[in-house]
Amino acid sequence: MSTSTSRKRKTKKTTMNKKRKIILAAILCVAVVLVSFLGFAVQQLTYNKVYDGVYINNVDISGLTKKQLATKIPEIFDKQLSRTITLKISSSEYTFESLSLVPALDIEAMTDKAFSYGRSEGLLGRFGEISSLKKNPVSVPFMLCFDEREIVELIGKATESLDITAVPNSIEYGENSLIITRGKAGYGVLFDEVKLAISDCILNDKTVANVEFKYIEPEEITYDYIKRHTSEKPVDASYTIENHRISYVESMPGVSLKKGDLEKAIKNSNSDVITVPAKIKQPSVSSEDLRKTVLADELGKFSTDYSSSSADRAFNIKLACEKINGYILQPGEEFSYNDVVGPRTAERGFRIANVYVGNTVQPGIGGGICQVSSTMYNAVIFADLEITERRNHTLPVSYVPMGRDATVSYGSTDFKFKNNTSNPVEIRAIAEGGINTIIILGTDEHPKREIKIVTSCTGTSSPKVVIEKSSELLEGEIKVESSGTNGSSYAAYKVVYENGVEISRSKLPNSTYRGKDRVEIHGTKKPDPVEPPQSDPEAPETESVAPPAPTANPETPAE
Repeated sequence: MSTSTSRKRKTKKTTMNKKRKIILAAILCVAVVLVSFLGFAVQQLTYNKVYDGVYINNVDISGLTKKQLATKIPEIFDKQLSRTITLKISSSEYTFESLSLVPALDIEAMTDKAFSYGRSEGLLGRFGEISSLKKNPVSVPFMLCFDEREIVELIGKATESLDITAVPNSIEYGENSLIITRGKAGYGVLFDEVKLAISDCILNDKTVANVEFKYIEPEEITYDYIKRHTSEKPVDASYTIENHRISYVESMPGVSLKKGDLEKAIKNSNSDVITVPAKIKQPSVSSEDLRKTVLADELGKFSTDYSSSSADRAFNIKLACEKINGYILQPGEEFSYNDVVGPRTAERGFRIANVYVGNTVQPGIGGGICQVSSTMYNAVIFADLEITERRNHTLPVSYVPMGRDATVSYGSTDFKFKNNTSNPVEIRAIAEGGINTIIILGTDEHPKREIKIVTSCTGTSSPKVVIEKSSELLEGEIKVESSGTNGSSYAAYKVVYENGVEISRSKLPNSTYRGKDRVEIHGTKKPDPVEPPQSDPEAPETESVAPPAPTANPETPAE
């Protein structure tokens, strides 16, 4: 073999090795990119937090977990749930307090909405959706939930004067059949539209909820309709408590029917009632039974009057009630007034009204909310719940009896109590018509018991005398600026009766009230000097004659 041929073969081999290396390097680069992409893709698609570009009320919530978001949403919320609203339906108007519907932030719905962004498309579409959020941010609207039973009752009151002719379809469950009654077309209102109108008033500072009185046609009875409004398996009534709010799942029987049987029953029906053969399985727990056991009883209730309060003080009372209303305590949980109502600041809506500072009354932010804590203190005692922290005011208050008030001050003085029952309790806080009412709902574990509060004065003290100097009053002259009041001490007892017989008497926290100082103004002004009278040298001399001495009368006292 020639030298040139050998060289050519070596050159060819070297070239092939270089190509192989280039191809291997390219494959390696592609593999690295692919692995990196897959890693990024897996990271993005399994991300368990809110994606970038999602906001609530101009607040960035990206990077938050569901638990963190549930805590963050109430902090962002800057609206007031307490509002007087007029519901207008055609010619009918009905005015009500929004708190009667137990409004609350629908944190679950808002959280689900926030997490839906970047997760609604298919596998490949999600990358574009996630990328788009960074360029085109989205905002999750505030959403509210209500006690839907209260809305149904509200609609009934608001439409009493209207001729409601629309009748929705209804479904009843027989032993071995499904009984469907066709609705009737006519005029009426839709539940969801009323709910949205009320939410709009609260969230957008409106006072009138306009709802259309419209012509409504019932849905057509079809197999799909039955599928949407029934369940194949029985559903037990249940409830969940999240973020101290309760939500219910209504019970529903399980239904098994054949499409052909339904179509045949519809075809052969000569009336609005359609009876379809079906297998019906009842739930173990019905909604009716659940409602009888959960938050069904009034454990304690107390009311106080604030009708003479200033507008700002009344506003603070309503605002505090709004933050408390509907709050749920699980067994063993402790309620903190300061934690639930939160800081009393102008940024959070509180206004300036009179507050107690020591033994004086001064303007301060949040004045009036102690009336709510005092009202609650009494309701909690009547509910037989455990008081864990309470202090009285420094001065007596007029809205509750002596020894039965509870003062609060954010960051220092709190009112706390514990749910010492074996079931959840709910706090209803209402401020309406100048009356503040606190109701504790729960399960009455001792229906034959009655509770009374007994107080007695255990001592008094004279007011402190405060002396102030004044150069406007003469020396020795005293002006009483304030007569002051006595201080006092009170003992209070919770007395429990069962079947009319006293079974226990437990001591409640003592109360000691300062008296108002007696303020005296003492004069320091020196009297003007008096010059002696001067004699007239030209006046004629006169002889001074002493008057006769009076004769003493032994029967008349000397003055």
